[in-house]
Amino acid sequence: MLKLQLIPSWVKWTAVVAALACLAAVIGTQRIQLAAERLKTTQVREAWATERADQERAAREATQEGQRLMSRWHARQMESYRAKAEENARNERLAADLRGQLDRLHSDVSAFAAGRHQAAADSIAACRADAATLGELLEGALRADAAHARAAEQHATDVRALLGEWPVNAP
Repeated sequence: MLKLQLIPSWVKWTAVVAALACLAAVIGTQRIQLAAERLKTTQVREAWATERADQERAAREATQEGQRLMSRWHARQMESYRAKAEENARNERLAADLRGQLDRLHSDVSAFAAGRHQAAADSIAACRADAATLGELLEGALRADAAHARAAEQHATDVRALLGEWPVNAP
């Protein structure tokens, strides 16, 4: 029997070698593309890591700045509280001093009114100062009395008007 060989064996081997070479070229190209993609992925990850590190650094800096601002605000607030406490203490001392002067003035006015004041023991300047103070007190009392009288008249007018307009129960 005659074997019919249609394709010579060297052609088969050449085709197999060519196919393997093509396959190797395709695999090599795929490996190069894979390496390029891995490199891109690595670069993207590094860029993300850098960006994240920058964001974290910016957040830390913002937090530190916020803490510095809060610290300065707190220091100013504490200074304000301290200054207010000093002012309150100063005002309390002033009020206590004024209350003492008022008490002395009341007792002096009472003494003058009762005739118990020892005018002979005072100097002329002291007598004049006492007279001026008593004059100021009298003037203030008269002004307050006039203001109260005007207010009382106004209230009386208001009450008369209110009573005049008040509905009366008719049978």
